[in-house]
Amino acid sequence: MLQVAKRASDLRRNKTASGIVDGAPAGPAQSSTFELVPSPPDNSILNVAQRWASTNMEPGSTLSVFLHKRMRDVIFEEVVSLTASWNGLGGKSISSELSPGVCAGTMFFGANVSPTTTGHAAGMDALTDEIRRLGEKIARLAIIHLNTHLPLYESDGFLVL
Repeated sequence: MLQVAKRASDLRRNKTASGIVDGAPAGPAQSSTFELVPSPPDNSILNVAQRWASTNMEPGSTLSVFLHKRMRDVIFEEVVSLTASWNGLGGKSISSELSPGVCAGTMFFGANVSPTTTGHAAGMDALTDEIRRLGEKIARLAIIHLNTHLPLYESDGFLVL
């Protein structure tokens, strides 16, 4: 909600800075210049966003389940894309183990995701930096884990049902 409140506050400030306040031109005291240090969101907007979230984002609500799945899928695609495209940390790349016809997502994560998928779901643009950072951290962990344990996973009889 902090991100939403920040975005709404920035839009309100930009509207004020452009000289339009409630349909009338802004006076000199109302106009502002470009800020080098970002300012925090307005408390009133933050309070509205928090009340909205507490009302609409209850665990298990349709909206929270939808957003959770959407965020999970976007981060998953980012991780698979990064894992398939990076050279491994400090050595051999997992993606170099793949034959050209094998999808990294299918081989390592059990999903049919193209390793070149880097797009984000519509509406997630404001979270692009956070998604990228989280995807990088998870991809690094996945690469370390697979570089360490892949021989075990590939051994005969590892997964006997």
